[in-house]
Amino acid sequence: MGSSRQFKDIVPDWFVANYVNDKSIKSEWGYDYPGLVQMVPIGHTNPNVSASGKIYNYAVQYISFTSGKNLTANFNNNNNSSLKIRAFKYGQGSPVVEDVTPNTDYSVPDFGTTYSKVTFEVYMVDPSPLASQGPYDYSYTTTGEFENKPLEIAYDNREPVGYISLAIGDSVAVQFDGVPGGKLDSIRVAIRNLVPIDGRVLEFLGYQSKMGGKTLASFTATSKLTVAPEVIDQSGAYPYPQPYPNWTTVDLRSFSISTDSDFVVEFPYQGTSTDKNKVLTTIMPIGEYHTYTFQLETGQWGISGVKDRPNDMWVVLIRAYVSFGPTDAKENIELLPTSFSLEQNYPNPFNPSTIISYNIPKAGNVQIKIFDAH
Repeated sequence: MGSSRQFKDIVPDWFVANYVNDKSIKSEWGYDYPGLVQMVPIGHTNPNVSASGKIYNYAVQYISFTSGKNLTANFNNNNNSSLKIRAFKYGQGSPVVEDVTPNTDYSVPDFGTTYSKVTFEVYMVDPSPLASQGPYDYSYTTTGEFENKPLEIAYDNREPVGYISLAIGDSVAVQFDGVPGGKLDSIRVAIRNLVPIDGRVLEFLGYQSKMGGKTLASFTATSKLTVAPEVIDQSGAYPYPQPYPNWTTVDLRSFSISTDSDFVVEFPYQGTSTDKNKVLTTIMPIGEYHTYTFQLETGQWGISGVKDRPNDMWVVLIRAYVSFGPTDAKENIELLPTSFSLEQNYPNPFNPSTIISYNIPKAGNVQIKIFDAH
């Protein structure tokens, strides 16, 4: 192919591409082909860990931290210079990729603020004829501030654009990856109007006709609004108010659902009439699939693509929250803001009334002044 690179040069880049898959950082660290599934790491929700592992030559292991603050990690490669470590730091935009020196403290003081996830890549590439297959031992110790608050699992990052058109008896669902050691605290779902809508949590069995197995919880999502959000821009990319105000929280702590295994949140479709409700969706580039639809006519679960947009997919707006150990009930459900903010009113323009939403970090008196600019 006209390249001077050898197999030993390509493999380390391949290991990064299989997790990061972002060619904007480096051309060798991503794929042209869309929709590839990210490698599954060893997951830690508590940053205080002491663990060990084994790795073969020409192999890789990913270790991910998703909760806590001020992470420090020290990896012991047992004096094996061929065993190396990289860190992938996830915040806004593309992740930051850094080499980690073995047997030395690697600190991420802005973990939990700037970076919401840090994944370490432990890999070995030794082309020496004397190198054996292994496995080779390594160990790691990490420390940080453990925050006993719900962990959000969300596969969307965009505003709602509509809903998937289905028939009565069909369903929409999101499959959530398991979080070891946690309990399902609550879900949040973006719904279209004020009509209560029934849903359920199921154990995950796989796809096709039996995606969900045993029912772990049945619930009703009820809006807290008094007026349903209006369609403010029918022809726009985002037709509803932004941020969308009809996200509804469902408390699921009483069901004591373990998140050690994958689970499914499903909403049976209730039809298109005005006395029914719908779960909203957004459009995102094809990536790891978590949104699925069930069609009664075929008796099968499937993936929902977007017509005339082969590189995009529908994503149902359901998010899950996982807690660890005893937590305060109010803190568990109400994810309080850290500062004051005033949202865009809706509808806008309006006649004769509008809704003004605001966030405050703690209870207190609020005064809103409205001025006539004319």
